[in-house]
Amino acid sequence: MSKTLKDTDLLDVVKRTIEDKELKNEDKYLDFLEILADALTIVYGGKVKRVNEPSQIFGYTVCININDAVPEDGGIWQKYDPNIEWKDGKEIDKDG
Repeated sequence: MSKTLKDTDLLDVVKRTIEDKELKNEDKYLDFLEILADALTIVYGGKVKRVNEPSQIFGYTVCININDAVPEDGGIWQKYDPNIEWKDGKEIDKDG
């Protein structure tokens, strides 16, 4: 038998995994973040560069490099890390 999940059920699993720390093993959690980021880059472009262990300021982070699949305006990624802008296939640091 299999379970049938709605799209909103999948969202709930992701949300519980991240917000409620359902995965107690840090290595598995880092793997989860990388797999999730990989899935998102397949759909929205980009390439996962690395997943970082938590820092006091940012918590866990995922670095995503641009590639040709990312629209010129940054696509879905444009609202995140607003100090970095993607233009003409390059990252531009707005602060310097």
